[in-house]
Amino acid sequence: MKKYKIVLVCGFSIFFGLFCNRKIPVIDSSFATEVNKKAWDNYYNSIPELKSIPGGREYEIRVKRIVDPRLEDLSDEKYANLLKQIESDVNYYLGYRIKIKDMGKEEILPFFKKYRKVFNKPQFQYMIGKHTLLLKNDEDKIRLKNSIENAIKDKPLEIVKKYVNDKSVNIKDSSQLTLYFYNQFLEKYNAIGRVAVNHGKGLLRDNEYELTQQYSYWSAILNETEDADLFITNSIIAGADDQMPLYVINRGGITSGITENNIKNSFQGAIVLTLMPFISTNEYFNKARGNVYENLLIPIISMMAVHEFGHLLDRFDEYYDLPASPQNAPVDLRYQDWYQNIINGHGFFSQLRTLKKY
Repeated sequence: MKKYKIVLVCGFSIFFGLFCNRKIPVIDSSFATEVNKKAWDNYYNSIPELKSIPGGREYEIRVKRIVDPRLEDLSDEKYANLLKQIESDVNYYLGYRIKIKDMGKEEILPFFKKYRKVFNKPQFQYMIGKHTLLLKNDEDKIRLKNSIENAIKDKPLEIVKKYVNDKSVNIKDSSQLTLYFYNQFLEKYNAIGRVAVNHGKGLLRDNEYELTQQYSYWSAILNETEDADLFITNSIIAGADDQMPLYVINRGGITSGITENNIKNSFQGAIVLTLMPFISTNEYFNKARGNVYENLLIPIISMMAVHEFGHLLDRFDEYYDLPASPQNAPVDLRYQDWYQNIINGHGFFSQLRTLKKY
């Protein structure tokens, strides 16, 4: 009997090892085929429009912590304080009572590998391949420049001006403006890629970790996950894609959080919140953020969670021109300035646009 147990255990160990060692698929533009596009169109069109979520009751929010072991993280005590602060702030600013249920934590690479089947579905092969720009060839850089041009062409000049630090740039000249944002994006994007991790033993985008930092891969996970309603990761989303809004372009590809459609849970959506832009002590992030008071760190991260829960629970749209509202996207990584504007303005929410789908 012992012999059979040993064989079973060894067999399981080998299977588990093979499963865990399978790589996250690299999905590029070659997957954006007409067949896959049809699958994506059918999938997206099948997603029902967002329904309003009534107040007056308590909602359970399942949260899972996703950990990149190479990176700095909140202590367990600060993480617990963050969850309590999010519960309180969502109630105060949005009027929803939520109770967070801690679903534990997973390391980020095994977590992503668990979603291989999702990434390899035709609809997500199309979505990831169509939009992700890994910037390893000239074609991706041309698409990046075109996407920047599209992101700024319909924006009022007063909004665009907030993101231009070089006063010599003529913001009325669209080609000059596109080139400015393109060059700035590449400068910041490359600088982020050079950030040292793991006590100087590696770089942020080393190996498969680059794919865990891509917007489109996280979007696919959020669409179909049953693991949680909210993921909090000490990692970062800092890649390029051809649908970046202006505030993400201005940061070199950094997205603080994502709220995406989800066909599995009752909220019709799921969130990922990233911590690295808030907590990294790397020189690049220290300079981009400016000074953040220690006693404001957890409240600032929680306010970003309020921003995402505004999308999830109230279905609010994104804003550029409401500095006193959590729904206004922070300019660059100046999170403390953004937070102070909200606090001083008491969190403006009246008559905000809502979304039919994310």
